[in-house]
Amino acid sequence: MGYTKEYYAEHKEEILAKNRAYRVTHRAQLKAKSKEKRDRFPDINKERCRNYREMHIEERRKAERLYSETHRAQKQEYDKQYRSDNDDKIVDYQARRRDRLWKSALAFFGPCACCGESRIPFLTIDHKNGGGNQLRIKGEKYGWGLLSAWNTQGWPEDLKKTYRILCHNCNQATRYGRTCPHEIANAESQAERLSIK
Repeated sequence: MGYTKEYYAEHKEEILAKNRAYRVTHRAQLKAKSKEKRDRFPDINKERCRNYREMHIEERRKAERLYSETHRAQKQEYDKQYRSDNDDKIVDYQARRRDRLWKSALAFFGPCACCGESRIPFLTIDHKNGGGNQLRIKGEKYGWGLLSAWNTQGWPEDLKKTYRILCHNCNQATRYGRTCPHEIANAESQAERLSIK
């Protein structure tokens, strides 16, 4: 055993160069062999890859950040090219992602707290006590970026104390501390019902 380590230590560069040369000259055979192995045991390989990614998630993120920092120009060029080549795919993916997030938000918060509107294109996030604009000015997340953050956090229950879903009409109507016309109409109809009894 000791002899093998000594030999490797003495001839390391030579061995590594030989291995690199072999991989270059036999690239097609090595790829085919690797693919054959993956095809023979697809479930095992998927599970193994998934487990590895989960176990090494922090290392991978750190390596990705380091790569992004050290190869910023190449990454920007690649991203720009990718976006121009795959614009339709990206737009479609983002639309599906937004829909998933809004469906999760509807399941968590319920429809518009004022009028009951539940169609996603008409909905928005409302800060119950106002102050959303100040948070945006400070640089905090808003819109579906906020939904994405909440989804990552697992939709904590205390969000319901501060936020709610409103339709755009109700949200605009309640700006600057005003009361929504739906609430006024509901209060009037309730008062009429009470006076009839």
